[in-house]
Amino acid sequence: ISAAGSAVARRQLLLRGLQFTLENPLLGVGPGQFMQAEVNLAAKEHRKALWMASHNAYTETSSETGIVGLVLFLVAFFGAQVGLRRIRKYGPDLLTRRMALFTQLALIVATISALFLTLGYSGLIWVLIGLSGTFQLAVARQAKLAQPHQGKQVR
Repeated sequence: ISAAGSAVARRQLLLRGLQFTLENPLLGVGPGQFMQAEVNLAAKEHRKALWMASHNAYTETSSETGIVGLVLFLVAFFGAQVGLRRIRKYGPDLLTRRMALFTQLALIVATISALFLTLGYSGLIWVLIGLSGTFQLAVARQAKLAQPHQGKQVR
């Protein structure tokens, strides 16, 4: 396929993902069912199916899991970013702040890449979100352990 043909196909897939989202707003067409929904639609319209994934993790998620799934997906991304930004700015030491920065950069790259790739169910995004959450919990625990025991007298 030429570059122009690829761009046309991607635009059609984007529009199809939005169409499926609008037609099935609450729960979508079902996880992993984007291609099958496209095949069914193509059969109804008497045309050749595109036989491709959405190539956009956001429309893939919204069309397959509905607005509910998209909101959960975006909350996970946003929560990971906010927590890492807080550690990056107020972390206890330079090493921790740099670790937060690099984890945040990896998450930003995945967030941008998700616009062009079918990453919704891949491990990459979920590993980065999980890594972010685990890192946030570890920093919070370390900060709690580092606090002096207030109100307790040591004998």
